[in-house]
Amino acid sequence: MNMMNTQKKKLAGVVAVVLILIAAYYFAFIHQSAEYSIVYLSTGEVYIGHLSTFPRLKLADGYIFQVVQDPADPKKSTFQLNPVKDALWAPQYLYLNPDQVLFSGPLSETSTIYQTLKNPAANSASNSPAAQSAPTAAPEQENEPE
Repeated sequence: MNMMNTQKKKLAGVVAVVLILIAAYYFAFIHQSAEYSIVYLSTGEVYIGHLSTFPRLKLADGYIFQVVQDPADPKKSTFQLNPVKDALWAPQYLYLNPDQVLFSGPLSETSTIYQTLKNPAANSASNSPAAQSAPTAAPEQENEPE
């Protein structure tokens, strides 16, 4: 009888350990992060969204970060955030090729992009609720010898 109780205790311990490992695995790999991440690809594209890494590298609620020419001053550039869901192909999420990712990381809560994503109504720089414009100096062009 004592042997039966010992076996039940061992089984209960093994079940508890397995459940703890499953929960840890879920939160470490499967659970999608609530924070925004930035992903820079080898193609030069920059995406921002909720990044999960397991079972595949996946970006949900994504935005494309683009540099466009300022219509008011062609010597300046403007940054824009365009929701991926508004693209012609309108995906719900993107699967990313890990071999093409140069770097990724969490977006700081103090960054302009993070503030724009969290409070799109405060951004009046564009008609798009998630677009952010910030003028920067255009890269200097080298003069070619004649």
